[in-house]
Amino acid sequence: MTIRYFLCVGLSLLAGACGAESLEIDAAAAHDTLTRGRADWRSETLRLTRRGENHQAVYVGAGETERFGLRDQQFLTGGTLAVGQDSHFSAELGASGTHCILAKDYVDLNWHQSLGQGWGAEVGGRRSAYAIGNAALVRLGVERYVGQERFAYTLFNGGPQGKSSASSHRLQWSHFYGDQDFVGVAVFRGKEVENVGESVLSTWQVSGVALNGRHDLSPRWSVIWDAVSVRQGDLYRRTGAQLGLRYRF
Repeated sequence: MTIRYFLCVGLSLLAGACGAESLEIDAAAAHDTLTRGRADWRSETLRLTRRGENHQAVYVGAGETERFGLRDQQFLTGGTLAVGQDSHFSAELGASGTHCILAKDYVDLNWHQSLGQGWGAEVGGRRSAYAIGNAALVRLGVERYVGQERFAYTLFNGGPQGKSSASSHRLQWSHFYGDQDFVGVAVFRGKEVENVGESVLSTWQVSGVALNGRHDLSPRWSVIWDAVSVRQGDLYRRTGAQLGLRYRF
């Protein structure tokens, strides 16, 4: 699969989206500092999204990422399709022509099911092909809305191809205070597959906390942000933030 393929698929989806309600553009930049003398991370992304009825959407995006002194460009496309009134299927495809640190290509699939009385569940998976090997990940999640609060738990299990898998866990809480405005916190712990710029994919013990949120500045403008602190085994601690702006046409 080539970058041209991903772009053609994404642009076709945008052009053919039915019942579109809005068109959005997102621009974001992130910066992370690492301990133990490792170089900072940075990334910039741009995404165009066409939203429809019942939370349906299609999008295309591009970005540049720098980690461990290695720089990659990446392109992606994806969307969410409503299946009946209570189910949604999401898919995302991505590719990097440089793939020094990012995946050469990946596929991410997810199914979300509303269960009633504020409950929901999801199951998904991701397959990533790197220059140094392949990795797979499966996730299972459950959520509960109580008034303006959302509580969620997600189990992740995955590993490099040909090696044993390992699990990690994430707990989330979000408070909604507007139509789509929210602030949230998540804590996570376990073992995850990471490409840390070495010759093989490795599984590392990770733990950390993240904050995120969204706030509408006007009917057309929104700010989207997140901050994270992660301990990556004995290698380093990463602390960073991302700030994005969204404009609705």
